[in-house]
Amino acid sequence: MIMKNDAPRYPNKINKIAIRSFKENAGILEKPAEHSFQYTADNPISLTMPYMEEPYKYGALLPIFAQNLPEGAIRAYLRERLVKANKDIRFDDMYMLALQFGNAIGHLSFGSPIKQPESKPITLDEVLTYKGKDRIFEDLLDRYYLHGVASGMQPKVLIPATTDDKNIEQRATVQTDEYIVKTFDDDYPLLTVNEYVCMQAAKACGLNPPACFLSEDLRTYAVKRFDITPNGKIGVEDFTVLTRAANTPEAKYQSSYETVMNVTARYTANNPFELRKMYEYIVFCMLIGNGDAHLKNFSLTYDRPYGDVKVSPLYDITHTVIYKDLVDESALKINGNRVWPSHADLVAFGKAFGVVKPERIIEKIADSISDYLKQSEEVTLFDGLRASIERSLNVAKVGVYTSTGYTHRKKKKYE
Repeated sequence: MIMKNDAPRYPNKINKIAIRSFKENAGILEKPAEHSFQYTADNPISLTMPYMEEPYKYGALLPIFAQNLPEGAIRAYLRERLVKANKDIRFDDMYMLALQFGNAIGHLSFGSPIKQPESKPITLDEVLTYKGKDRIFEDLLDRYYLHGVASGMQPKVLIPATTDDKNIEQRATVQTDEYIVKTFDDDYPLLTVNEYVCMQAAKACGLNPPACFLSEDLRTYAVKRFDITPNGKIGVEDFTVLTRAANTPEAKYQSSYETVMNVTARYTANNPFELRKMYEYIVFCMLIGNGDAHLKNFSLTYDRPYGDVKVSPLYDITHTVIYKDLVDESALKINGNRVWPSHADLVAFGKAFGVVKPERIIEKIADSISDYLKQSEEVTLFDGLRASIERSLNVAKVGVYTSTGYTHRKKKKYE
């Protein structure tokens, strides 16, 4: 518990933030009228913002800073919590950025006049086996909201977690890890189960997503942060940054998967391995029925300023088709529209970017998803989820289709 004399202090407004990149000073972000970032050292903060003597000026918050800001319910929670502590607070993007401290996803940290209390780690098993009447997520948010909050609309919070000796091999590989913990609201029931199933399907496909866990009461989902490594935090830039998308909720949907592939090629120096990996991710999202695979859900990583740029692990994967209130279409355009792509569309898409034998990639991913669904126990926790994902597999027109759904004619493949 935070003692009274250690209580966090909240200034009325924040107009200046010192920015560090890979733990070294980089520059100053200010907002006298518009946002302005001035380098104070030759230490680049973004692949899109090389060092220069003149300041970078932007009306809204610059994309590299905006990528980590929460939206929706978490933003509203922060506003309510802080205004309750200081009614004169001007709660804006600068204030939310200052609340990230050194805990934001990726390589940047933010100097802040806010005093950050210590956050005592919780064991991951405590989170996963919680049996209280109320949801543990609300307690975690109340406990760790000054430790950092993650971007996006889904309710989520960043937590430091330890593991007990019994489960250290099963739960984590080091004694203290960082996790993103998520829950769901009434609009999207069992989104935790949905995401866990999709991430496990990605693992079955050999796509190496981060380790993830589902709580016993199904209310909570935890995923290990991929940006924290034994050698420190790595750089992470999502595609709203890399495409310089406007800082609006709609901008992340106003693009195409062709753009995602082109940007991947540009920043990875046309590395065929990374292009193939991104193609696999896009194919997986189409086959699994992920209609929310927008620009913020793809990222590139690097281990030092402008170091070896790679495609990040998959994250935030859900089967959106099952939720009737969501539009049943692709989040980004592919081949000029948002209609779920056919097998022929996906093959042509891969060949356009030099991906070798894209039809084999599609087959492998489709087979692996199908096999996983047949043996998964978790998919049965969400009524109708297995059948709905299988229908999404059928949309891609892989193999031969009958009234019973997806089937194979192996001897006819690739004729």
